Amino acid sequence: MSVVTTHVNRDECRDYSRGAEWAFCSLDFSADGELLASVGSSPDYSLTVWDWRQEEILQSCKAVSQDVYRVSFSPHTTELLISCGSSHIKFWKNAPTFTGLKLQGLMGNFGKVNISDIDSYVVLPDGKVVSGTEWGNLLLWDGNLIMFEICRKEGRSCHTGTALPFALDEGTLLTMGADGAVRSYFAHGHKVEFQEKWHAEVVVSKNVDSEHAMEIVETKEQGGFPKSLVLLTVGHYELWDFTRR
Repeated sequence: MSVVTTHVNRDECRDYSRGAEWAFCSLDFSADGELLASVGSSPDYSLTVWDWRQEEILQSCKAVSQDVYRVSFSPHTTELLISCGSSHIKFWKNAPTFTGLKLQGLMGNFGKVNISDIDSYVVLPDGKVVSGTEWGNLLLWDGNLIMFEICRKEGRSCHTGTALPFALDEGTLLTMGADGAVRSYFAHGHKVEFQEKWHAEVVVSKNVDSEHAMEIVETKEQGGFPKSLVLLTVGHYELWDFTRR
């Protein structure tokens, strides 16, 4: 993807081809709509921050040397960018240099925790980040260090298989997983403390055989979920995004 066109007549509007050698694997707008972050696929893995209206590159650097699944701005500030992917999560901020501001990334340090592919994360209001893991638990990051690993009572995993936190809605953290379940967790206070036991669950899909099968589940004030949450499943044990109507 290098050119953005209008939806109706496909006229060329913006050209961002300088941001990646072959293809983009993730794009995200800042909360104020002024900036666009992009990350390229192999072979360059370039992370670029754009003044998208002017097609101007503000900052650019190599993200990592392995697959990147997602890049996004914090919804609370444009000063924090997060990227994640194969065996990594990385936290980006602007750092002053002799030639101006440059992107500086800190690779997440897993420490004694097993290294995991990171497919998804949620940025909390205080700047901490909750990410998923391949084994089904959640990790709470403060800077590039893990504060603690979140599981359910008696050491049970939050999900069976990959866990994907995908939203923080009115103090409730929402997660979905390879087990086909969507779960919500209370988050209390400015520092966001998680209740040990999840308090709501919807099993979206258990037996989806076709790669193109799609199921829509809507919850309306059921078991602590936000109103009008629509979840899509595509393929076997896959959950994709949500839309608020």
